[in-house]
Amino acid sequence: MVIGKANEDYTYYKGFEDERMVSITTSDEVFPVYHIWEAYFTGIFEKPSLDGMGWCGFTRDCNEFKGVFDFDSFYYGEGEEYIITTPKEYLDDMLQYKGKKFFADEVYEVYDLVEKMLRHAVENGVNIVMTYF
Repeated sequence: MVIGKANEDYTYYKGFEDERMVSITTSDEVFPVYHIWEAYFTGIFEKPSLDGMGWCGFTRDCNEFKGVFDFDSFYYGEGEEYIITTPKEYLDDMLQYKGKKFFADEVYEVYDLVEKMLRHAVENGVNIVMTYF
């Protein structure tokens, strides 16, 4: 699966073309490649729990610069694919933010979209494919 070769959706990136972007889809290509303004995506995971229990999933990746956000492994801005092979971990992490107050309506929409993709990945045994530009 190569991001950029499937059906693409820029709904959550329009108007932010000069800003950083996260692209996300499923490895079975059931979903289009969604291009999301970084602030919508990371806005979900800002202000994580500081209970000392440790972070996982997107909370860890966004706040500790791991996974798709690991700029030591992936040259900043190169757009290399990162494969999430443990979508249940990411879904469980994401569900901690359900009901959180976000800064814009679009963040709620992005939340719902990513949650739906993660549920699909868990239920169908597929991976999540991401790229950070």
